[in-house]
Amino acid sequence: MGQTLSKPQDYYRYLKPGMRLSLSINGSDQIKGIASILIGYKMERFISVDVSGIDDDLLNQLVDKELVVRGLTDSSFGHVIAFKCHWMAFSDVVCKQLYLSIPERVVSKPIREHSRYKLALPCNVSFGQANIDGQVIDFSVSGCGIYTEQSHDFCKGLEVKVETALNRFLPGSLTCEVVSIKKQGAGSLIGIQFNQQILMSNALKNALAEMSMQVT
Repeated sequence: MGQTLSKPQDYYRYLKPGMRLSLSINGSDQIKGIASILIGYKMERFISVDVSGIDDDLLNQLVDKELVVRGLTDSSFGHVIAFKCHWMAFSDVVCKQLYLSIPERVVSKPIREHSRYKLALPCNVSFGQANIDGQVIDFSVSGCGIYTEQSHDFCKGLEVKVETALNRFLPGSLTCEVVSIKKQGAGSLIGIQFNQQILMSNALKNALAEMSMQVT
């Protein structure tokens, strides 16, 4: 569970110029995970973010909206922070930047070694010539959950190959066994167990944290 910080002196220390942020319109399924960079803040006044990579049409949709901001800090525990704020103003002097209201509270969660990370990571699962595409929706040191809407004949006890962008951080000897299959929505949720508990390296933790930032 995350810790809620309501005193500015407790959460300002996490706001470091240059940190990457993601912006989402609160309650919207269409506009979320917009990449931005923290420029800085004026205590008790506003937060300024660089939105140079965002086109004007998308920026216009943020006007006067309540936004959810997520960011990965450079703290020793690699905290992920999240808070709600409001659009205040836009400026294109020097660079395109948004001014956001100071949050009333910030939720902070350290990246622990045995956390289960919520993701939406594209993947491919295969056994011999059979393969399906899906999404890794959660990940831990002992396994992961994969959601797919494609039909398949996978069953419990089957050893499968799972290909994702995370594979470069995982040991080559890692194998994946199907331990559960449940119907979920229009598809199925496949529970995967690793044959060994993986080492949660700093590189893997950072990659997971960045990916989890994109999930509402």
